[in-house]
Amino acid sequence: MKRQGIWFLLILFAAGCNKAPSSLSAAIPMQPGQTSQLCLHIVSEPAGASVDVDGHYEGKTPLVWMAPKEKYKTKPIAIVAHPISGDKQSQKKVLHPSHEMPQIVYFDMLRSR
Repeated sequence: MKRQGIWFLLILFAAGCNKAPSSLSAAIPMQPGQTSQLCLHIVSEPAGASVDVDGHYEGKTPLVWMAPKEKYKTKPIAIVAHPISGDKQSQKKVLHPSHEMPQIVYFDMLRSR
């Protein structure tokens, strides 16, 4: 199971964020090599955790989250992953603009309370 998760992360990382999702592409046209977008690959073990970014539901892991960099130039990004089962705890990570943004945000949902 862990080996599958590692392969998934490698494939996800290799895929990159060179294309905006359809909901963003109309508002912000993407060009090859354009860096005006933040792109985070949000993953969990096991997959399927519900994810909120800044209090808004974004989907289930694995997912690619994109937003204009300008919006988060001075504002931290709060990411919360909610487990599939009730015997685990939600986890929160806060990414600060003063630090380098990771490409992959990983949540270990197998961790006990």
